[in-house]
Order: sequence, then structure tokens, then C-alpha cells
Amino acid sequence: MEIFKRRRILMLNFEYPPIGGGAATANYHLLDELAGDDEVRVVLVTSSSGPRPEVYRQASNITVIRLNVGKRDPHFWRIMEIFRWSWQAYWVCRRLLRKQEFHLCHCWFGWPAGIIGFLLRGKVPYIVSLRGSDVPGYNERLGALDRLVLPVLSRQVWHRAMAVTANSRELKRLSGKTSEMRNMQVICNGVDIRRFRPGPPHPGRGVRLLFVGRLIRRKGLCYLLEAVRTLVAEKRACTLQIAGGGPEMERLRRFCEVHHLQDHVRFLGNVDRRHIPAIYRQADILVLPSLEESLANVMLEAMASGLPVITTRTGAAELVNGNGFVVPKEDSAALKEAITAYLEDPGLLALHGRQSRHLAKLMSWRAAAKAYLGLYAEHGRPPTAAAAPEMNQGGGIRHAMASR
Repeated sequence: MEIFKRRRILMLNFEYPPIGGGAATANYHLLDELAGDDEVRVVLVTSSSGPRPEVYRQASNITVIRLNVGKRDPHFWRIMEIFRWSWQAYWVCRRLLRKQEFHLCHCWFGWPAGIIGFLLRGKVPYIVSLRGSDVPGYNERLGALDRLVLPVLSRQVWHRAMAVTANSRELKRLSGKTSEMRNMQVICNGVDIRRFRPGPPHPGRGVRLLFVGRLIRRKGLCYLLEAVRTLVAEKRACTLQIAGGGPEMERLRRFCEVHHLQDHVRFLGNVDRRHIPAIYRQADILVLPSLEESLANVMLEAMASGLPVITTRTGAAELVNGNGFVVPKEDSAALKEAITAYLEDPGLLALHGRQSRHLAKLMSWRAAAKAYLGLYAEHGRPPTAAAAPEMNQGGGIRHAMASR
């Protein structure tokens, strides 16, 4: 029967739009590319942003299970929320695996999803997609957990996986400090060049700088604000818009108040994803001054929108090729120098913007999806004629969620 030729993928990701950041976006676009593919069936286990669990079809071949974890902030995870998702997801996956055959488990993040894949490895093989904060040494906010526990845990999860991917060469390099894995594959993010496109030129008003992302220390925004402070003191015509929220918001606002930057820096807060393309089109330059970064979706989105990019020597720098500047980390003077180069040469600004758009056209979600489909075919358990029949959405999956 044809149904047995289809590969069934159990996918685990504790964040999925409207919850989360770059990994949530990448997961969404992968499923969008797989929608309608007769050769693959996907059940995604993720989190609900509302007070109730949900089960729905995102496409004819894609089912999404959202677990209620008591989410308070869609852009910030608390340890108890992660624990609730992990506990519920583990039991839901066990029940799903009793009800039907899955040929592979795709775990987004080495933890917590990778831990679930590791625990269920006897029932279904798994692959892990590393995204950044799940790699030891990436997120200093994790403190002793990152230094003492995660390296040991990560080695166990990675080495039992059928395959491990990283979303940038820099993240692969950082992963190598925990464990050398010669077969680790890099699968970069893509970008929707139809949704993100250049806006009209903005002549004669200086430059509009843009930052998009979480307001956390790792993003290095304090160095960008110091660069802007210096430019304003020199009477340079520039403004900065900051799209995003986070724990650093109040400290950064106070810096702007102390240095009288209110007329030059605008905090937009968390912006609905529907409005992000318009914000790019109103800007001239994206600045991403991160202290650590894998391969940020915002870089690709800005490039598709025709913006030059200024970033630091992190994974984001892999996207800079004649379309911007790469500066040292924690260096406000270098950021100021790069911005000044565009202020003094509008032709360079236009040239780098065109190159950004050109490079973005080479990066597609379709290419990322093809790479993942290759992994599914290579490492998934072969479909068997003895496979259990596929569960229907309304009955089987809901029953699997409810029963213990």
C-alpha cells in the first residue's frame, strides 16, 4: 500500500510561532516547504501560547500538537516552562509511538528536545538540529549549568543521534569544543525573498540604523548605543530603531536618557512578525553587534530587504561578502567607523544593499528543506509493510495526548 512508502517524522521543538525566535521561524518555514509532500508525514510536538493544548492540521500531511506549558512571555523561556514542556512532550511521544510507527524523530535543539530523542532512541532513531543556546559555551546566562552539566549531557545526546546539524560553520566550530563530530552537517537558514524585499530609497536624511532581536546582553546592544552616542555628539545624521524586547530594555533606555538620545533612538518593543518586513524597508542598515551568534534569521531578512549589514566576528559574519562590514566584538569604536563609512559614501551604501539582495536570492528555505529530506531518507528507519495504520487527527492523536 502506498501509505507505507511515506516517511512519518516525529518532530520536537518547544518553540514554534508565535512562540520563540530563530529556531521557531526555521521550523515553520521547513514545514511550509514540506506541506503537501506526499512522501512525508510530520507530527510536530510544541508549545501552546494559550491556556489550552491544541491539535490541528497545518497542512494535509502536517499535524501540530501544542502543549499547555503556562507560557507567560512568548519570547522568553523560564525553567519551569521548559520542564513542563519536556515532561508532557516525553509522555505524548511515548503514547504516539505506541499508536503508530514513526521512522525518525527530528529534535530541534540538543536540549530539551534532544534529551527526549535520546530517551526514546530504542523506539525511534533521532537526529538533532543545533541552534545556538543549546551548545555549551554559547549562552553565558546558563552559568554553572552550561559549564558543568550541558557538556556531559550534550556528548551523550549528540553521539547517540543518527545525525547532528548546525545552522552555521561558527556554531559547528563551537560544538567541536564539546565534542569533535566529523560528520556534523551545516544546514543554513533560508529566507523568503518575496516577503522580504527592498523598499524605496531614503535620500537626504542621514542613515537609519536598525537592530532586530532579543534585548539580552549577548546581543551587544550597549556597544551599538555607545557608537550612536559618539556619532550624535559629532553631529552625524543617524537614528536607530530597536525592534525587540527583553531583560536589558530598561538598562538600555536609561543609557539613552542619561546621554540625551531619546530623539535618536526609538524602542519599538516586541513587533508582530507580520509588521517586520515593513520595518526593514524603512531602514538603511542592519547592525547586529552580538557577542555570540550562530546564523541569525534577521541577517538574512535584512539582506533580502536590500540592507547592508554590520556585524561582529560570529556566525553571522558568514553572510558578509561584499555587502557590509565585520567588526570585532565589544568594540563601539569599530561599529562607529563602519557606520561612518556609509554616512560618508552613499554610493557604498547602495552598492552593499544591492549585493545583500543578490546574496539573499541564493539562500532559500527550499534548499534547507531538501537537505533535511536527505537526512530523513538516509537515517530514518525504512517504512515497513507491517506499519500500524496512520492515526487520524481528530481521534487517534487526541487520544494519545489524553491517555497515559
